[in-house]
Amino acid sequence: MMRRNRRVRATGKGAGERFAALPVSVLTSPAVAMLSVATRWVLVALAAQFSGSNNGALSLPAAAAAKFGIKSRDTLYSGLARLCERGLAIQTDPGSYQPPRPARYAVTWRPLDDTPYTTGTRTASHDYRAWTPPKNKSRVPPTGTGARRHESYSSPPGTAHRYHFGPLSVPPSGPL
Repeated sequence: MMRRNRRVRATGKGAGERFAALPVSVLTSPAVAMLSVATRWVLVALAAQFSGSNNGALSLPAAAAAKFGIKSRDTLYSGLARLCERGLAIQTDPGSYQPPRPARYAVTWRPLDDTPYTTGTRTASHDYRAWTPPKNKSRVPPTGTGARRHESYSSPPGTAHRYHFGPLSVPPSGPL
């Protein structure tokens, strides 16, 4: 028993601690770079379910997601859908209400393992590499929906900008 404790103290191996292995190539891909922060946490939570031989049987029920700070079911389910859309995960089993069973997923940067829901593959699909951001979508809503807050500050094309400085625009010590 003493030998095992020395190994755990020296190497950290065997302590029972699990971690989420997210390769840098995944984290720097456009599919992840353009995710919302909440969806990135869903990705981390899903990757943390991987134990080394269960890719294809990863599940993320609401109770498990709550441990990662994902309290809303809408955030969880829309995040999982977004991960599948971008090729970061695939749904291997849809789950059901009767009998109650969570949906199962696989991350695409790891090969599928032999599980009750999947047949193993030798190579990972890396579907996220093929995802490209949409060209026509912008983050600013179209005009007419209260889109831009500062439209009143813009000058017509071809004219110089004119600024109105209020009484607090000069530092208290006087002009520079």
